[in-house]
Amino acid sequence: MIGVDIVKISRIERIYKRFGEKFLEKIFTIQEINDIKKITNYKRKVEKIAGRFAAKEAILKIFKKELTFNNIEILTDSYGAPFCKIADNHINISISHDGEYTVAVAQILSYK
Repeated sequence: MIGVDIVKISRIERIYKRFGEKFLEKIFTIQEINDIKKITNYKRKVEKIAGRFAAKEAILKIFKKELTFNNIEILTDSYGAPFCKIADNHINISISHDGEYTVAVAQILSYK
């Protein structure tokens, strides 16, 4: 199964500027928020927020909205590649940024 999502980075930036920490807490886990806070370059921080948001949307499409944003935790493997594990399901993720947009694809080989 595959889920795909595209996000306009400026839309996520507007939401982040308006709601700040409350937005992060609604969408991300504590570990994800800590990872975001470590980024000092503002543009890269917003890109990461938008990319992870898109990845979570892609995952929600696979699970048919059975989850919520902060039930999904996007981790990074030893090579820096994002992935997610929900129950016994390992989900491969690809996130790409280009100009005003970020796109994410999530793939799960079997849904248990």
